[in-house]
Amino acid sequence: MSPNIGYLAKGRFQVEIVAANRRMVAGKSSEQVTHWAAQKALSLAGDAPILDLACGNGRHFPELGNQGPLLFGGDISDPMLRVAQTLLEQTRYGRGLVRLDAEQLPFPDKSFDVIFCARFFHHLPSRSLRESILSEMFRISRHGVVLTCKARYSYEHISKVVKSIFIGNKGVVHRYFITTREVTRIAESNGWKLAEKYAPHPLIGANRGYLLIPKK
Repeated sequence: MSPNIGYLAKGRFQVEIVAANRRMVAGKSSEQVTHWAAQKALSLAGDAPILDLACGNGRHFPELGNQGPLLFGGDISDPMLRVAQTLLEQTRYGRGLVRLDAEQLPFPDKSFDVIFCARFFHHLPSRSLRESILSEMFRISRHGVVLTCKARYSYEHISKVVKSIFIGNKGVVHRYFITTREVTRIAESNGWKLAEKYAPHPLIGANRGYLLIPKK
């Protein structure tokens, strides 16, 4: 597959050195939310397959791939997937990796019980792109979609913006946001609903978790 390189992150993470320098360990706030998201995905899946979408370097594989469900990973970056392959092989239930474009997922409808997607949506610059990708996630999932994202109005983000003004941290410039209202609207337009939201430090930390399930 040769995905079309459209938004910035699609191209940036194709570069070997950028992928190699990608953080393996999350910050404390992000780690809390991704742990919550992983546990929600595992409890919802039971023994059925999970897809870690935009899996990057596989940093969530140890938690997702050693507790029971079959685990698959997908990402657009070849350099990332090369690193992820090593981590997947170290898990008990890791089964395979796929190079893919999240805007057009190469799976039939309802291929997975649960889609887990962490620390990806802050790379997506437009509402239409976020809607397209989230709709694809709903299409290929049977029972649940669990995702994490960033909130604009938090001490964490505002302080990073201020620091970037003085020290030139360009990474903050390329951070985007999806609100609870937007998540809910996209879910409802696809016959799904927001079942649970997690924000351990809502005014301080920028990280948020969402559990989405089909409407009955």
